[in-house]
Amino acid sequence: EAHTSGSTGAMATFYTTLDDRFRERAFFLRYWQAHGVSLWRDRHVFFRGHMNIPKRDIYWEPVRAYQFSAYDLSRERLRRYAEFLATRRIVFMIAYPSLAERLASVVKEDESLRRRIALKMIFSASETIFTKQRELIEEVFGCPVRAHYGQNECVALFQECPVGDAYHVMTDYGYVEWGPSLPGSDVREIIGTSLNKQCTPLIRYRTG
Repeated sequence: EAHTSGSTGAMATFYTTLDDRFRERAFFLRYWQAHGVSLWRDRHVFFRGHMNIPKRDIYWEPVRAYQFSAYDLSRERLRRYAEFLATRRIVFMIAYPSLAERLASVVKEDESLRRRIALKMIFSASETIFTKQRELIEEVFGCPVRAHYGQNECVALFQECPVGDAYHVMTDYGYVEWGPSLPGSDVREIIGTSLNKQCTPLIRYRTG
């Protein structure tokens, strides 16, 4: 059983399979590799809101991955995270923009710590990234930030280009259509059809 986040309305429930999740991960393996980093080769960190368990602040996962807890983000804890990035030679990070911004604000105050962090790429996820956030994160960590747009329903995926600031529609992920323009605007609703879900495929799903 899986759920939407409810960001565009009421939370919806649907079903998924392990194979569905493997296929979903494959699209991100390709995305990360297009930006020159590898899940298998490079140490990386997930810093996202779903990790908020208070018992430990840093969790180890297989395949060279670590998780930073988002629970009780004191200044001291954020500094421990920054030291971890430096001492473990973390190559890339997948983070909520708001969390990466808070971490960058702490690192910015310590130039020696800042120089020891050698991130090659930061991928933002699950939140809109604003221009000021992107500028601060890129300035402090000295690496590009790249973003994507998707949903738990897995009907459409847009990933930012490695050589520019445009998003590509991943046409092998879902079939994307556009709703009518809103009055006085170029904004259109994303309507997607699943191509890779065996369980609960959604057809012409209006994302809101």
